[in-house]
Amino acid sequence: AVRGKAIIILNPAEPIDSVRARIPRILSLPPGSDVAHATWGMGRVAGNDGESVRLEFPGRPGHKMSVAMAERSLDLLPAGGLRVMAAQAPERLRELVAARDPQILVSALLDVGGVATLAQIKPRIEAVLAAGEWSGWWKDAKEKLKADARLDCSEAYRQVFRLAAEGQGPAEVALPDLSPRAG
Repeated sequence: AVRGKAIIILNPAEPIDSVRARIPRILSLPPGSDVAHATWGMGRVAGNDGESVRLEFPGRPGHKMSVAMAERSLDLLPAGGLRVMAAQAPERLRELVAARDPQILVSALLDVGGVATLAQIKPRIEAVLAAGEWSGWWKDAKEKLKADARLDCSEAYRQVFRLAAEGQGPAEVALPDLSPRAG
């Protein structure tokens, strides 16, 4: 399955080696994935048979291109990323911004691969805030980050933030035993 959609083999007589060879190309741009194009903006992969990709862009419904061309000209956007949320769920994004919800930082980190400095993610977050709102928003939001299990803020003193590993809670640092030694 790919993002809730099954990969369908249209020709059951097709040799398994041929099908196996197409699977990596299908998984590189799975159906249902959000993508960005430098000129056309954001769109979605409607279909991918391993040879050609069918895309849905505003003003270009059903556009087809080869997988090779698509891999060169499209950026695969992470599900839950800030760019996708801004385009597809703007009301939800406004609610998260108003609540100073750490999900904003989680989504921004998804967009950049999971780890970034504050300088790298600030422009992404500022893009979804009202003009001049950054300082107040960040002051309030950063207090909530420390307790969020999705974030590793162990290097926040260096202004480096990362997504926490699955199952890892807020970063904890083991301190050395400081009790006096006997003897």
